[in-house]
Amino acid sequence: MLKTYPVLTGVCLLAISAHAAPFKAQNVIVSESTLVRHLDSMGFQGSSAVMTSNHIGRINNSVLYGPDGAFGWSDNIARDMDANANKYEINPDCADVSEPYLNEAFAQGTLQEVFGQKNLNHLMDSEGSRRWSMDMFFDGFSLAYDNDRSSVELALFERGMNSDIFVRGIYRDGDALGYTSGILITRDMYGDANFALDTLEIGNAQEIGAVGLDILDLGIAPSNLIGVELIAEPGYNGPDIVNIGVVPEPASVAGILLGAVALLIRRKR
Repeated sequence: MLKTYPVLTGVCLLAISAHAAPFKAQNVIVSESTLVRHLDSMGFQGSSAVMTSNHIGRINNSVLYGPDGAFGWSDNIARDMDANANKYEINPDCADVSEPYLNEAFAQGTLQEVFGQKNLNHLMDSEGSRRWSMDMFFDGFSLAYDNDRSSVELALFERGMNSDIFVRGIYRDGDALGYTSGILITRDMYGDANFALDTLEIGNAQEIGAVGLDILDLGIAPSNLIGVELIAEPGYNGPDIVNIGVVPEPASVAGILLGAVALLIRRKR
C-alpha cells in the first residue's frame, strides 16, 4: 500500500491566540505492578489540564506504513527481541518485565496491544534510518476546537527524549481522509514523565518524556478531528512511541472561523 507524505520543512501554522510552545509534562505520577505500568496523573507546564489513566488507550484503530509494509490494528508485526537485533525499522517492544504480547513466543506484537490498552510498558521502537507513519483513530469520539489555547487535548509519550516526531490531525474529507498542516515535536519539548523503560530491544533503561498539545497546535481542520497521524523522517533519531493520551471533551469553534480558514487545509488524496 502506497502513501504520500507532505514536505515537512518550513511548515507554517495559523496562529490563533497562540501559546509559546507545546506543554511540557510535569508532576507525573505512575503506578507499577509486576507486569503493568499505569498513569495515575500528569500535569503540564502552563496549563491546568490533568491527564489520568482514563485518557490512555483511547485509540481503537491504527495503520502503520513503513519500509517493512503496511500493518493494520490487529496484524502481527515482527519484533526485534534483544539489544543486538535492529532488523526492523519500527516494531512493537516491551519492558524486560512486562505483560507479554499474545504472540510473544513468535516474536510478534500488534498495534492494538500497544495503543489499545493502558499499559505503559508497551511501545513502538523505531531506528531512525527510514520513514514511517501511523494513522491513529480515536475510540468513538472526535475532537473539536474550544478556543482555549491553554487546554491540552492530546499528549504523547516518547522513550529517551532524544527524538523528534511530526504530528498531524486527521479529519473526514468526504469519503477520504484529510490531514491538518501539523507540528514538529522536537526532542527539547518533552517534560520528564517520571519513569524509565528498559525494554527487550535495548540494553539500559531510558527516561520517558511526555508533551501535551492543544488541538490548534495541529493546524486548522474544516471538521472535528477523528484521529492523529505520526510521521518519522530519517534524521528524527528514531522516536520510540510509548502511548498517546486523548481528552475526549470537545467543544466547538465559531463557524465563521472555520469558513475563513477552510482553504488553508492541506488535503491528502
